[in-house]
Amino acid sequence: AAAARGEVAALEANETVSANRDAAASAEDLLARLPDDVRAEVGRYLNGEVDADYYSPERTADRISSFVIDGFARFEGGGAAQENSAEARQRFVDFITPAIDKGFKQALDILEPLHDGVKERVQETRELIGTRMAAFVKEDHVDTVA
Repeated sequence: AAAARGEVAALEANETVSANRDAAASAEDLLARLPDDVRAEVGRYLNGEVDADYYSPERTADRISSFVIDGFARFEGGGAAQENSAEARQRFVDFITPAIDKGFKQALDILEPLHDGVKERVQETRELIGTRMAAFVKEDHVDTVA
């Protein structure tokens, strides 16, 4: 019985090593498919060479939201920005949200295997962007008019 338990423990340990090896290979494969500049940035982050706060959900949501909202000036050939109503801003948010969601899915597919806790941080970032987009719809954004 003790020998059988020992064999089971050895098999479980071997499976764990194999799973860890598979996860590492998968992460390496994902990294290899990234553009060189993105791969370098991810590597710097994982090695602790980049200010971790820069990638906080709040700061990431701020950068993405600003980038997205800047696009409002060009939406509908600039007509929506000229109209600058809550309805026009909602049309823009309705238009851009699927692209935001697609980008977040792609980011999660790439980043989740690389680092523990990524899924929760990505979800938090997405929620913060949703909050910022809702505020954008309600607010007057004359400054985005080109």
